[in-house]
Amino acid sequence: MDEADRAPHEDPRVTRTRAKVLDAARQLLLEVGFLDVTISAICARSGVSPSTVYRHWTTREEILRDAFSDAALVGYSPGRSLRDDLRDYALAFADGLQNSWGRVAATLVTTAVDDPEQRRVLRTFVDGYTADVATLLQRAADRGEQVAGRAAAEVVDSLVGPLFYRHLLRVLPLDEDFVRAQADRVHRELTDPD
Repeated sequence: MDEADRAPHEDPRVTRTRAKVLDAARQLLLEVGFLDVTISAICARSGVSPSTVYRHWTTREEILRDAFSDAALVGYSPGRSLRDDLRDYALAFADGLQNSWGRVAATLVTTAVDDPEQRRVLRTFVDGYTADVATLLQRAADRGEQVAGRAAAEVVDSLVGPLFYRHLLRVLPLDEDFVRAQADRVHRELTDPD
């Protein structure tokens, strides 16, 4: 469940506590990277007890996923149409790749190649992005938009794969025109499969 779904029903104290934990996790991610962030360090930085942290997250990976995703997708808010959702999601993702979170993501990807623990962390993030896109597809269907029956994971590959490739391998900027073109291509694939 994302923050938007949780916030209207959540006690303000719980919201503040979660925010403290996620802020601490984000700071630590930027300072020491994925490998060295521990729940103990998050608790010490946030001032939140381990028992409270474990009430909201069962693993370190869940905390890191939420902290990273919130920061990497700043400015994204789903809504109007699948095309707009895909564009906004891709633009927020591209913005995240081009700031300090992009360096954190690159480090995680490279360490995950040889480290099973980091592969599990990476899988958590990829699963989160897949869930985000599955939600976009479901919302589009709920609005009556005709969407081809592609798996959300395939849509994530098609949408963010070119962004990673361009930014991390070709070392080219992710300008708005390029990002929108990728989102529009994916939208066409989903709505006009012929």
